[in-house]
Amino acid sequence: MLTSTLLYSDGSLRLLQGRGSGEGRVISLSRLKEELSALRSVLSTWTQRDIFFSSLSIPTAGLVAVLSDASSDDTWNDEYLCLNATVTNAAKDNDGLQLTGLESRAIWPVNTRSDKLRHVSLSHYFTLVASVTIEEAPNGKTPPLTAMLADTEPNHTVGLSHSHNKKWETTVKGKTTTRCSAWEPRKEYQLALMLQGNKASAYVDGESLGEEEVPLTGERPPDVLRLCFGACGGH
Repeated sequence: MLTSTLLYSDGSLRLLQGRGSGEGRVISLSRLKEELSALRSVLSTWTQRDIFFSSLSIPTAGLVAVLSDASSDDTWNDEYLCLNATVTNAAKDNDGLQLTGLESRAIWPVNTRSDKLRHVSLSHYFTLVASVTIEEAPNGKTPPLTAMLADTEPNHTVGLSHSHNKKWETTVKGKTTTRCSAWEPRKEYQLALMLQGNKASAYVDGESLGEEEVPLTGERPPDVLRLCFGACGGH
């Protein structure tokens, strides 16, 4: 049996590990100098980001990530250095990403594990906000924002999309509702997708498009599994 404990004192970070039990138990203590330096650098970045975004009237209480305008061919960088989004078939734009085509998307895999570490944890209470400009009407409907929930069914999603007839549409677990609000080409919109327990809602420029209940498959609402920008389909 292996046990691990982080200890911090006198400006030093140490890892205390114990292996085995009884008389055969072995205990080791190691100093984490490089790891402490990395932690301090990340915390300093968090403070700087909070100050910067607060100056732009962006609330930072509860803020876990900001996907910035910095990106590469397959990565959309998180300003808070926690978890980047994975990009497919998208072009770099001055203010973010340009998504074109049926396979163009960016996926932010929250609540996933890598190397047995949970990088970013979101429950069934979250708000996803994005600045979106639609260049032209799609052939069908295209979802700018989608939240895929922790469920075995591929259509267990909450989404906000725009249709070819220039209407906003909301989707909850396969059920699509066309809203009265219309969108205009080449106009920037502030879109928000919100999940509060089993209540899902969407907003365009601060105006509500309505609220719907997320069907429950258990005693508690499902947690969000990943967030998606663009045409994500079953990904």
